[in-house]
Amino acid sequence: MTPGSDTIETWTVAIDADISGLESQLKVASGAGRQFASALVGAFEGLVVKGKSFGDVLSGLAVSFSRIALQSAMKPLEQGLGQLFTGMLSGGFGGGSFGFANGGAFSSGVPVPFASGGVIQSPIAFPLGGARLGVAG
Repeated sequence: MTPGSDTIETWTVAIDADISGLESQLKVASGAGRQFASALVGAFEGLVVKGKSFGDVLSGLAVSFSRIALQSAMKPLEQGLGQLFTGMLSGGFGGGSFGFANGGAFSSGVPVPFASGGVIQSPIAFPLGGARLGVAG
């Protein structure tokens, strides 16, 4: 309210945020929740339908929960190692494991075009740093 008036000011706040990380974590949590639910349903089915003893059902449930917790804990490590190996194979370590240092004439088996990609018909001079002159062709 503003001083001396009986009106209420309306404020609108717009929030623009990247929530992709949150969405991926929610998917992981949702998957873990489904796994826990499936383990509980399987345990109940084993108790009621298959006639398993209560002790067998509890031990099986404990193993299932341990497996789910271990898989969830190892997921970041699995993703990190996957990214590491992908980076190594695609040239993530200083110019690539299978390429040339400082950029070669080939990229993924394809020649890299010079300048704007044209074919040089005759020798062409071009400026280099440090007041030097380069020649191509």
